[in-house]
Amino acid sequence: DLYSGITGYHHTVLNRIIRTADGNVPTLFGRRAYFDRALARMAQTGIHSRSVRKDPNYKLAKRQWRQAINYPIQGSAADLMVRAMFEIYDRYYGTDVRLISQVHDEIILLVPEARAQEVAAEVSRIM
Repeated sequence: DLYSGITGYHHTVLNRIIRTADGNVPTLFGRRAYFDRALARMAQTGIHSRSVRKDPNYKLAKRQWRQAINYPIQGSAADLMVRAMFEIYDRYYGTDVRLISQVHDEIILLVPEARAQEVAAEVSRIM
């Protein structure tokens, strides 16, 4: 199977919610999101149970499951971006380089043309 690891990842995340006391899912850097353990059990059971899928809370359980599966990936990407922005800010604070914005996985800087290549190389190293 080309994507056989994905199903295992889904079960790993869901099982973590169920077995931890507070239903947390962490990013790679330890930031945590908390999910309802009962809803996680329902999502896990509902995959194979028609009666559970009829429960009014099942849609909520499935939404939470999708959020829990997505959180470690998207949350870790956000953590990496924040760390990169802090490092870039610290590196160029007080210079003629300005951190303007961040969009998805890009950081927008205002850089004098004469320093563009140098700054681009350093920012690439940081990120």
